Amino acid sequence: MGDGSTTGTIARAALVVSILSAVFSFLQWLNTESENRISAAVELSKNYLKERDVAASDLVVKTIIDGADSISKEDATTIGRYTDLLSYIALLTNKNRLDKVYLADTITCDIFYANKAIGLLKKYFGEQDREMLIFIKRYPCLTEIAPQPKSN
Repeated sequence: MGDGSTTGTIARAALVVSILSAVFSFLQWLNTESENRISAAVELSKNYLKERDVAASDLVVKTIIDGADSISKEDATTIGRYTDLLSYIALLTNKNRLDKVYLADTITCDIFYANKAIGLLKKYFGEQDREMLIFIKRYPCLTEIAPQPKSN
């Protein structure tokens, strides 16, 4: 009778060890995923800030301040290329591939303003970018650029 009891105890202990091992593996996987998202956001932010298209960013601000009529078709094309990159960053963040907490605030605001400019340039782009709209609803920019009043 002692052998059956010992075997049952060993089986239960093995089951507990197996469950604990599985839980530990799962937690380790979650931690690795989180660290990968953080690392990706930090690297993307560093590269974006180094290689940021300041001219395109300035055109976005000009569109917001001076209005869509101040932008040529060529300038709108430049804004469109710039917006494609920002839309991709928004998509990665929306799909939880980047940790937003570690994404540079400059990127958040650039997405916010590029989306606003695209809305003003409907004659060139039609609808606003879906991923950027989702992004700005979740992560607003903390600064605001206002259009200048038209002088008569």
